[in-house]
Amino acid sequence: MAKKNILYRSKLKNAKKLLSENKLEEADKILSSLCLQSPKDIDVWSCLGYIAGNKHEYARAIDCFEQALRIEPENTKIMFNYGIALRDSGQFDSAIEVFVKLQKKSPHNTEILDCLAHAYMGSGYLDDAENIFNESLRINPNQPETHSNLGSVYQTKGELSKAEDCYREALRLNPGLNIYDNLGSVLISQGRYKESIEIFRSGLIKEPRNARVYSNLLLTLN
Repeated sequence: MAKKNILYRSKLKNAKKLLSENKLEEADKILSSLCLQSPKDIDVWSCLGYIAGNKHEYARAIDCFEQALRIEPENTKIMFNYGIALRDSGQFDSAIEVFVKLQKKSPHNTEILDCLAHAYMGSGYLDDAENIFNESLRINPNQPETHSNLGSVYQTKGELSKAEDCYREALRLNPGLNIYDNLGSVLISQGRYKESIEIFRSGLIKEPRNARVYSNLLLTLN
């Protein structure tokens, strides 16, 4: 029995090593075998869920994380990955339930708030997404991606001035952020074509191969 356990642990260790090296197929093969040997090993199900998610096999990822949560229902790391798999599969309302539960456990975790806000966006609950992004920025105002995401919410809602402010703040915090196209589009929607041209050109300096920015620049020049 001890020898069998040592062999099992050795295989699990090797699978995790392969996983860290991004050798997903090899790790998947080993872990799929191990889950048959030990169906109550939470590590195996968690790793299999992670692999499936990275391979965009979301139904399988969800199943693996659900298996893990049956073993340890309050494991926050697995709950988080489960929520992401639900969100990425388009099951936004189910993802919201998971992230709301996690938010109650860790109300100041901006990563959880970001995922919750994106799930709200996916379901079309823009006001809720706006509130959550703002809550995240109250906790940490120096998050360029969160400012950008909030800008996307405002842009979708047609609140162009607020969207512009968010995009400009995001670029102030991180000039390399790929949102010049977003800001330029907001300026076009306000009829500010010369300013949008300057923004598109700034974007092309950062990313000269960005076809979308280049196309929008040409259209605006015309």
